[in-house]
Amino acid sequence: VSVSWAGVVNTSYRGSFGSGVGRDATGETERDLSTHALSLQSAFLAPFGLQARLDRPIQVSLQYQQSHQIECRATPGAGGCVSFIDQLNRNLNLTLDSWVSEFHLGMQLGFVDRKSFVGLRDGTRQFQLILFGQFDLTARLFAEGTQGT
Repeated sequence: VSVSWAGVVNTSYRGSFGSGVGRDATGETERDLSTHALSLQSAFLAPFGLQARLDRPIQVSLQYQQSHQIECRATPGAGGCVSFIDQLNRNLNLTLDSWVSEFHLGMQLGFVDRKSFVGLRDGTRQFQLILFGQFDLTARLFAEGTQGT
């Protein structure tokens, strides 16, 4: 689903859900997976007098992604389905970028969260800061004052 709010803010959501059951002589395996992705994008003029230095408005993008996967095994006499995979992954990213002269400059802030709910129940969290830049050069075939043949 995508929605544009007065042409200023664009939002989108995408989700998917899946489940399945496998059977063999020793029991059943059940699987569930859900994924979600939410995105917001917009542009705004730079504050504090910086607008005169930028060639374009500042682009802002906020993205969130999540996936949750569960797999469990049920054997006769076990009394239920015992999870052997139960993990949650989440990512959140904020990106700001614009153009100064012929330079494309920006930064991205990120947060990554991974969790497991079986075994040691371990997980990780990361914060990320990324600065990036790109410049475009135009080559001229002839120097000023000279003529080509």
